Amino acid sequence: MNLQNKEGKGMSFICNMFRALRHRNYAIFCAGQMISLIGNWMQTMAMSWLIFRLTGSSTQLGAVTFCAQIPILLFVSWGGIVADRYPKRTVLLWTQSLFMLLTGALAALTLSGDAALWHIYLISLLTGLVTAIDMPARQAFIVHMVEGHNDLSNAIILNSTMVNGARLIGPSIAGILVAWLGEGHCFLLNSLSYLAVLTSLINITVTGFAPSSNKENPLQSLIKGYEFAIKNQPIASLMLAVATMSLNASAHTVLMPIFAANVLHGDSKTMGLLLGTEGIGAITGALILACRRSPKGLEKIIATASILCGVLLVLLSFTNSTRIAILCLIPLGMTILGQLSTSNTLVQYLTPDYLRGRVMGLHAMMFMGLHPIGAFCYGFLADKVGTPTALSVSGVMMLFGSLRFALTLRSFRIHARRLLSLTERCNLAMRH
Repeated sequence: MNLQNKEGKGMSFICNMFRALRHRNYAIFCAGQMISLIGNWMQTMAMSWLIFRLTGSSTQLGAVTFCAQIPILLFVSWGGIVADRYPKRTVLLWTQSLFMLLTGALAALTLSGDAALWHIYLISLLTGLVTAIDMPARQAFIVHMVEGHNDLSNAIILNSTMVNGARLIGPSIAGILVAWLGEGHCFLLNSLSYLAVLTSLINITVTGFAPSSNKENPLQSLIKGYEFAIKNQPIASLMLAVATMSLNASAHTVLMPIFAANVLHGDSKTMGLLLGTEGIGAITGALILACRRSPKGLEKIIATASILCGVLLVLLSFTNSTRIAILCLIPLGMTILGQLSTSNTLVQYLTPDYLRGRVMGLHAMMFMGLHPIGAFCYGFLADKVGTPTALSVSGVMMLFGSLRFALTLRSFRIHARRLLSLTERCNLAMRH
């Protein structure tokens, strides 16, 4: 009996951890998304190595990242308007198709031996423009796939788990493929992986949801989303916390090829190992968070994870050992995942359905849009003072920003409870 009880509790624990997969639409989406994400991480690693091989410059690594993500900063809020006005599934079918074409073009150029730095800049820029439309639609689409808010937190965490599971698998495969066949084959496999996402989207059926029929001026619509985020202290604080993470934690990602080659004296396999190791930490953190049933207390996780992230970045800057770097990257992956996923969860809980696309567009701007600025600045700094010093600066800046959020937790909780009550009443009124 005791053995049966333990087995029953174990199965119940696992079912609770993956409870969002009970929703058919979400399960189908996850299946396609996981395949595509592995391809994306393969491309991320291969592109970084290609740029490093062509230029040997950390400034160029930061500049290409800047080029890929600056369109997100400029246009993702407008993508939020698109997400609020048009069926999100249709928007995603178009964006994922464009991703497949752009990646296929990069693969063709690289495999033919004609790839030049300007090609990478152009394709990165166009990919960033498509991402500006894709991100808010994909984030806002999650709530409709799980049919309400009961499993929303779990769905968001599992989505982060997929991203980081792919981070574990993708770079490891890419490290071997780059050393064996070159970067082009990674780009080709990523292009083909989008077929999985397109197939899953075609098979998803969303009922009970209609896009907003509000045809007000797009600028006025955008301003309403901004006003909601700025005037509500919990949303504004969460956006600032995400911006701090995006600006400063981006340093170690963009500098990874230089860190692996010049500090750890490794190669593409070393870089794949480091990215994969960070993915292990992120998956571990995600699975722990997935067991939570309530958003209560998530603000503590945000504050703690942000502070630890700063400390770990500083520690990473002082090592020239692959083993010690791995020991830093495992918890670093946990802290970055913990902060970003819990912030996303709270923003979604606190935002009314009719504003969700625009607010998630602003969240994406803080998350991805500011990343290129941090990447460019720290890439430039690394060229001037060295990679370890640049990592130290990023860690110290992360600590300063994190302490500000930690000192306002009491006020955050009070305002968040009031905003959640208003949001729930607003959603109920809209549905009836």
